[in-house]
Amino acid sequence: MNPSIPENATGVVLLANAEESVAAALNTAGLGTVLLDVPEEDMEPLTMTLLHAIDEVTEGLEAAPRTAGLPLGLYGAGTTAAGTLAAAAARPHTVAAVVSRSGSTDLALPCLPRVRAPVLLITGDDTHAANQRAADLLESAELHVIDGAADDLTEVTTQAADWFNRHLPRSALRH
Repeated sequence: MNPSIPENATGVVLLANAEESVAAALNTAGLGTVLLDVPEEDMEPLTMTLLHAIDEVTEGLEAAPRTAGLPLGLYGAGTTAAGTLAAAAARPHTVAAVVSRSGSTDLALPCLPRVRAPVLLITGDDTHAANQRAADLLESAELHVIDGAADDLTEVTTQAADWFNRHLPRSALRH
């Protein structure tokens, strides 16, 4: 894990299997990022890897004066989106906001009622129904449909940056 934290960052986003361009766009928007490679073949190892990474990143951020107290967000796409939702359910006092892009949210359905962080579900038409079911189970969620959400990273990163910048600073005020 190699964090990239801009000056005056409003929060840090753990990106599970995300493209470097997504991290760069979030950095430009004033958010710190940590890129993480995780296994995607099965939900349990994926979730455990994410939980370990969340704990490790949180500990590292709290130990550094420049990042102590920064709220943590999670970003995942496809299968890793389900893992980020499961991790958010398991760490409700640590994870402050989540963005799921074209996620396999159906894999995380049993966990969703325990997610306390606000969740942005970015979906294309092909995954809209599954993501609508997920939104209905989440305490605080918005569903945004983007044609080509799996490929249109410009619009996805714009919406993700806006979501994290709206929700992470408010989270810091609650702690």
